Amino acid sequence: MNNQERLFWKQFKRWHLDDIERAIKAEAYVGAAKLICCAIDAFAGFRFGAVRYPGSKFRFISFVKEFMPNFKYRLLAKRNGRVIYKRSILEMLYNNFRSGLIHEGLPGVGTNIFEDQNTNLLFKTPKPDMLEINILGLFEYLKFAIGEYEKRLTEKDILNSFRERFKFISDKGRIPKIQ
Repeated sequence: MNNQERLFWKQFKRWHLDDIERAIKAEAYVGAAKLICCAIDAFAGFRFGAVRYPGSKFRFISFVKEFMPNFKYRLLAKRNGRVIYKRSILEMLYNNFRSGLIHEGLPGVGTNIFEDQNTNLLFKTPKPDMLEINILGLFEYLKFAIGEYEKRLTEKDILNSFRERFKFISDKGRIPKIQ
């Protein structure tokens, strides 16, 4: 990264992480969860060089698969020893949790937020159709994922994607003028 990109990136991370931390300290866990989901969307945009809005689900899921792999499990529902269905925790994270928070303003059906000081505890699945996410664990995992992404910014394709997104969002020609 060049100096302009480094300065931007440092500020960009601070904007996201500081706000999430403030929400958590205020015990505004739904707000913190929304901000975390928005941050994942934003960081995924850099990872995949987003220059248009369609494809955000792909980018979110792909970023989580790559940098937050603990969400790649499936929950099994069994009856009489037979598997009735499998639920992807990653799909629940996106469809129920992220989309519920962003579009409905609360975690979607089958998801919940809790707070546990054990930041190694990322989520609980008390039933196959329930995903409960530890807000403190999710925040620490997000910071870890960002760190892992930053380590890979030396890779040519990842750096090029970063630059493509940076150029797109910093293009002054895209900013409408208010008259």
